[in-house]
Amino acid sequence: MPRSRFFTTIAGGALAISLLGACSAESLAEFGLERALESSAEGDVDIDLSNGGFNLNSEEGNFSINFDEDNGGIFFDSDEGSGSILFDDEGNIVYDTDEGSGTVSISEEGIVVDGDGEGQDASFNFNADSSGATITTEDDVAQFGLTEAPATWPGFISPPASNIAGQTTYSVFSEGDSLMHTANFYHDAGEDYAQATIDRLLSAGFSSQFTTTTPDGVMAQLTNDNTAVMVIGDGGGITSVTVTPV
Repeated sequence: MPRSRFFTTIAGGALAISLLGACSAESLAEFGLERALESSAEGDVDIDLSNGGFNLNSEEGNFSINFDEDNGGIFFDSDEGSGSILFDDEGNIVYDTDEGSGTVSISEEGIVVDGDGEGQDASFNFNADSSGATITTEDDVAQFGLTEAPATWPGFISPPASNIAGQTTYSVFSEGDSLMHTANFYHDAGEDYAQATIDRLLSAGFSSQFTTTTPDGVMAQLTNDNTAVMVIGDGGGITSVTVTPV
C-alpha cells in the first residue's frame, strides 16, 4: 500500500474510533482497526487509543494525533513531520509545524494566511463590489470572476457585439512581471464570435499554430512575436479567450 494512502486510511479510521469513550469499546476498536490495517500493510500494526487521541506504530512508519479538549485543536507527530493546529481567542487558526508557523484569519472580507515559512503568506479577498475575488501570495496576484474588463485587458481583443453584461467574466493572473488574461464571453449563439476573433487576429499579423473545427465549435491558437492567444468557442454562445505573453 502506498505510504501516503496508508496514513490517510489510518488517520480517518482511527480518528473516528478514538471518539469511543468506553474502555471495552476502545479495546475492541483497537483490535479491529489493527487487524484491518494489517490486512493492507506489511507487518504488525500496533494502535493505542488510551491517551485521548491515538498512536500507531507499523513497519511503514509511526503516526500519532492528540486532541486539545479545551481548545478543540490537535497535535500530530509522524515520521514525515509534526506540529499543532489550534484556535486563538478570536477564532483564528494558529498552526505550528516543521514547515513553518502562522495564523489563518477568516472574515466576511476573505481569508488571510500569515506564515513565517517560505511562500506561506497569502490572502483571498472578495472584491468590494462583489465582482470576483483576488488571491495574493508573496510572488503572485490573481483576480478572477471580474464582471468588467480589467484595466490591463489587451485592447486588441474586443468583446462580442452581443456581449451579455453580468455573465461575461474576466480573470488576470500575474507571475512576476507577466500577466495572463482570460475572458469567458457570453453572447448570442447566432454570433460566431470565436471565428470572428480568429479572423481579426490573422489580419493583425498573428500566425495560426493550429485550428480545430468540430460540429460543437472551434479551438485555435495564434501567436505573434510576443503574445499567444487561445480561442475556444462552443458554438452555443460561450467563447473563451486567453492571452499569454511569450
